[in-house]
Amino acid sequence: GRGEKTAVRLAAGEGGGLSPSIKNVRFEGVGTAVFVESGVTNGVRLEDLIVESFGYAGVVFDGAGHRGAILRGIALGPSLDGAVCGVELQGDEGTLLEQVTLAGSRVEQGVRFDGSLGFSVKTVQFLEVRAQTLLGGDKAAGRIGWVFLRDTEGELLGFTNPRGGAIQPEYTAVR
Repeated sequence: GRGEKTAVRLAAGEGGGLSPSIKNVRFEGVGTAVFVESGVTNGVRLEDLIVESFGYAGVVFDGAGHRGAILRGIALGPSLDGAVCGVELQGDEGTLLEQVTLAGSRVEQGVRFDGSLGFSVKTVQFLEVRAQTLLGGDKAAGRIGWVFLRDTEGELLGFTNPRGGAIQPEYTAVR
């Protein structure tokens, strides 16, 4: 499941209200590398992470309350059999994803936004990924900048009930 064999678990309000961060860490053979628990946490920063051989997801934000998170320089993959997502976000606001790469993985969705509002994807790469949808979710609103695809199978977008209009990438490159 989502929380078993979790390498790092961040609880709401951890760090006395300071922005919790995880930087320059390599994870290997985990269910989920970083699991951010439900509850109000502002400014979570996940930077320069490598996640190899994950069984559920690389990063999970579990439920409402997270504002202004930054995921930058995240390299995910390969996934293990049964993996669900590279990144799973739920109920977050204003999350920035920059230089997020999913490689050599078979997942249901690459990046899933459930009830995510005001998200911004600057750059995302899918390299040798097999997925039902690469970017998707339900009741989400946000913008997608650059998407790079190489040897990838699956629908690019799978958003249902988007808030405030359709979600489309500004630029897509296929190599």
